[in-house]
Amino acid sequence: MASIPTQPPPDPAVLRNPVLERYFKNRPKPVTEQRSKDAADIAKTSIFVDLEKVPGMQMQKRMRNREHMNVILDPDPHGRMRWERKMIIRQIRRRGRLTKAQLLKRTERESLSKSKMIKTSVKKLGMLARQIAGKPIEEAITQMRFSPKKAAKAVVQHLKFARAEAIVKRGLGLGEAEGRKGEPVEIELKDGKRKLITDRTGIYVDQAWVGKGQYETAYDFRARGRVNIMRLPYTSKLMMRTCCKLGLTFVSRHIGSTERGGH
Repeated sequence: MASIPTQPPPDPAVLRNPVLERYFKNRPKPVTEQRSKDAADIAKTSIFVDLEKVPGMQMQKRMRNREHMNVILDPDPHGRMRWERKMIIRQIRRRGRLTKAQLLKRTERESLSKSKMIKTSVKKLGMLARQIAGKPIEEAITQMRFSPKKAAKAVVQHLKFARAEAIVKRGLGLGEAEGRKGEPVEIELKDGKRKLITDRTGIYVDQAWVGKGQYETAYDFRARGRVNIMRLPYTSKLMMRTCCKLGLTFVSRHIGSTERGGH
């Protein structure tokens, strides 16, 4: 069997690259950065170091151009001036008197709560929203607990969540705990019924409305291999605004009808 001839190792002098050797010889040595003890192990080039203290890196203070900011802050100055003029004229005509709605806005706290998507139609959920609108939060929960509607279970869970959110975030319904729930008063509702209010600082559902939710797709198989894609709008979202009057609460909206009735 013939042996395979081996090539002799190359001469090191042949593999030398004088240009590369000259580069490594003349290149500057890396300077190790010295950290000061009072710098708390932060490099001088760190973003957490004040730029004014770094040599050669003086911060230039620039003033903001107001004209450039007004493009976003005040895009329509003439419209803003017309609106301000309109509001001033309205106040002068009313002689500084507030309407009942404006007075309630200034003396009450509000909490807007939006539910997750409920798997039902807008029409079906709208009937439940009209049933709880204008009622105290406890009475609305009771109404939904005994409702035969399928979506009432989801509405009950959202009412409990809205009540807890209003108490924690907005401080509503704390009159009984703070001793300022007021004297009991009997009012007359819009339907002519009489109602006894024991807590004037209680939470009630001021408004409740329903919005459209997401559409889901379904397939309708037809003849000759054709398929139609249907959009099923059977999810909706319940949104309601819970309110609490400071001192008057639910009574303030109906106390006028009670006084006119002479009861």
